[in-house]
Amino acid sequence: MKRPYTTIQILSSLNGRIDDPFFGLDVTKLGSSYFGQYRSEANAHAWLYGTTTVKEFTHFHQPNLAGFENLPVPDGDFIAPKQAALYFVSLDPLGEIGWMSKFYERPGREKAQIIEVLTN
Repeated sequence: MKRPYTTIQILSSLNGRIDDPFFGLDVTKLGSSYFGQYRSEANAHAWLYGTTTVKEFTHFHQPNLAGFENLPVPDGDFIAPKQAALYFVSLDPLGEIGWMSKFYERPGREKAQIIEVLTN
């Protein structure tokens, strides 16, 4: 079996917040540019982010579940067909992210298909 190769990169303020003024500093912007350069050179097939970061990326958009509240959800995992060369994996155990599309697009980054990781 071919196993995935995983690299973890974290650019964080000492208090762990992603909305900290730390990210506006010139030295942080320089470090961030190195992260982007490495991401491009590594030819990664996916990115993984937690709920708090993704909420910022989606501008805190709430999910709209109107009309879906009482629909049954089948047991087991759902595996979407491969549709993209790059995936945006969102760890969202409580289902708090309100996606507006099945793809994540941001200037300067390749379009990525969203994989939302939920719990029961």
